[in-house]
Amino acid sequence: MLVGPPGCGKTKELLVEMTSVPGRYVFALPTTELIDEKLGDLHNKAAKSGTRPVILAIHSRVARRRSASINREIAEAIEAYSLLPHVILVVTHEGMMATDFACASSRPWHVRIDEVPSATVAGEFRIPSSSRFFEASYDLSPVEGTEWHLVSLSGNAPSMSDMMADDLVKGVLAFHKRAKSPQGIFVDVPDWRDARDRDRTVRWWSAWTPAELAPFATSMIAGAGFFHSLTHLTTRKWSGEEVEFVRREVEANNRAGKPKVRIRYFTHGHRASTEWWFPKDPKKSREGKRCLAAVCRHLEGVHDLGYWSGNNEVVSYFERRLDGEQVRPKVAGSNLYRRHTSCAFIYSSKVRPEDSILLNVFGLTREEVERAREQEDIWQFVMRGAIRMAEFDSIYTVYLYDRGQAETLAEMLRSEGISEDVTLEPVHEAGILDVERPKPGPRPGAKAAQSEKSFEERETERRAADRERKQRQREKERAAREAAGTVRGRGRPTKDSGAEAST
Repeated sequence: MLVGPPGCGKTKELLVEMTSVPGRYVFALPTTELIDEKLGDLHNKAAKSGTRPVILAIHSRVARRRSASINREIAEAIEAYSLLPHVILVVTHEGMMATDFACASSRPWHVRIDEVPSATVAGEFRIPSSSRFFEASYDLSPVEGTEWHLVSLSGNAPSMSDMMADDLVKGVLAFHKRAKSPQGIFVDVPDWRDARDRDRTVRWWSAWTPAELAPFATSMIAGAGFFHSLTHLTTRKWSGEEVEFVRREVEANNRAGKPKVRIRYFTHGHRASTEWWFPKDPKKSREGKRCLAAVCRHLEGVHDLGYWSGNNEVVSYFERRLDGEQVRPKVAGSNLYRRHTSCAFIYSSKVRPEDSILLNVFGLTREEVERAREQEDIWQFVMRGAIRMAEFDSIYTVYLYDRGQAETLAEMLRSEGISEDVTLEPVHEAGILDVERPKPGPRPGAKAAQSEKSFEERETERRAADRERKQRQREKERAAREAAGTVRGRGRPTKDSGAEAST
């Protein structure tokens, strides 16, 4: 593990090693865009080192054999180039996680991963009708000592290309990909026929861990915040002693500059939330959308804004209204925005209802999940600008939605040695600083406590509540009959009483 703040040289260290030390490497990057960026860096480093490695990129945008899947192309390339002394295969995180690397064990191969893969997903669905498709396509085998069953493709399973061409089953394409992957996918039904029950919700999860890298001679991940990531947290729980992490700190290049960071936030009355900004229920308050509109209006007046982004819905709402460069929210590893001295990230990635599965399976807390998602995304986004450079010695301005986000970022900037001069500045002009989000429904914390309960506990409580509801309804009906004088005694009614009732 190479750890350290963004811009400290972790990726550079990987590039120098792969180009100067002959060997066979798989180099995994978060996105295809980042691959395009790093290919030039690899060729430049190789030229400086006087080496001539074979450098080959394999991903969905590279025109190769259309019939072959990306994971198969990666496996075939490893076999084809295993006799060469110096090779660098550049792939995406997704391609890496979909590939069975058993082929890398015949001759020494090394894997180098830039940034932490987002490797843990979970969800739930109801399939009372389509359970027959699942029954025909996927086999189930129990995982000893757990309630979970591993999903594998049956002999009748459709191909990926057939799935993509089928309008009705495209919705389960992500599930199908995970079922095909080496790490697989797990569900909480022992038999697909159980899912025919219209009230039965099927829960599922999948987690890639570095245990899948066992065939490689050496493995290395370069990433800031790795030990807070879901990848590390789930590996610790699921793989136990199979994976040992050796931590190696990379210093922040002895930063020559002493930047001043201003973190401007719009509210301390509520937290960022896409559900609040864009409620799906039309009956819910539109106050959240009004708050987002106020943020947009203020940012429209920031004419020196460098780069900006947010959730998909936020980007759609802000698009063509803001100055500055619009970028994707996931920009980990990129150096393309280092000329900018300010950024805005209006973003939320809170714990979702389906995350109760991760909380339950891996023993995680809501705080750990939120830290691994929202705060790491904010950290990576902010650190793509000029502050990434060790020599930067001026003012860097960041716009975030709420004070909680601002405070966490400030703490991270100080603890990672990026800047000691960090100030938090509320944006009074936007007019939403004290706006509070209404809290209808159960008492605070009740929903969170419910989401952390197991499926069996929730089902038991649901059945008990259903029995109580039916009992109350029966008592209500009986009271109505008593009031009407139509209540009969216990036992089967006699003919006389029946005749009397019918007159």
